[in-house]
Amino acid sequence: MIGKRSEQRDLFDVGNVYALELPAKSFYAQLAKAAPNLFSDDKFEALYSKRMGRPSVPPSALAMALILQGHDQVSDAEAIARTAFDLRWAAVLGREAGTPLCAKSTLQLFRAQLILNDGVRSLFVESIMEAKRKGLMKGVLRVAVDTKPILGRGAVEDTYNLLATGIRQLARAIARTNGQRTEEFLRERGFERFTADSVKGAADIDWSDEKARNSFLGAVVQDARKLLDLSTDASEDVERASDLQAVASAGHRREARSGRRDGHLREGGHRSRPGALGQRS
Repeated sequence: MIGKRSEQRDLFDVGNVYALELPAKSFYAQLAKAAPNLFSDDKFEALYSKRMGRPSVPPSALAMALILQGHDQVSDAEAIARTAFDLRWAAVLGREAGTPLCAKSTLQLFRAQLILNDGVRSLFVESIMEAKRKGLMKGVLRVAVDTKPILGRGAVEDTYNLLATGIRQLARAIARTNGQRTEEFLRERGFERFTADSVKGAADIDWSDEKARNSFLGAVVQDARKLLDLSTDASEDVERASDLQAVASAGHRREARSGRRDGHLREGGHRSRPGALGQRS
């Protein structure tokens, strides 16, 4: 179920508790001013179940966190820490300091959807372009807000890692249920590529070729879908990993359907719980 940004400021938002005055011409001050009109939660509504699941982290907040992360060039772990302890970030996000916005995996899943699904990525990019057309992003913001760090090659590599880690977690849980070692299970089922320390490093492709990279990513997603078909246990480990894989699988599958770019990910894959994306941790 989608969570939406409140129109009213919380009593403990930065600014109410701390006498914080960001330099008016700074990136953070200008982004904080533009933030309420930059991303609409409603535009991302198709990603979530309308009735099932807990209220999610507002997708507008996740999108804003990615912009802040891209500007500051920090890791996912550091980005989540800054949503709690950097008053500039808290001011932009319009929330109280001291509490992280979400779990690291929630931010990673949201970014993975931007990479895997054209429809979702278009929503993100178009929101920024529309804000620029309306004059909401002037001066330093027009230059500083760049989608390349968010959607570029580094983000694609992060998506490989996210998928591979999730696949190994799910395989480990299934193998344990079957009384097998994880490596034995992976080889027996045709998932040998995930026995390597780095699935990306073991791949024999030209990484400068975007088409080759996308083809490989598609193959990894296909492996995730095959693994989901083998998932029958209801353990917490299996559910957690299969949710992650189902989000990525649904995104790629919908892209492949007759070239449609609708961005709906809520149908997911096997064993996926609707509304799992971005649920508050």
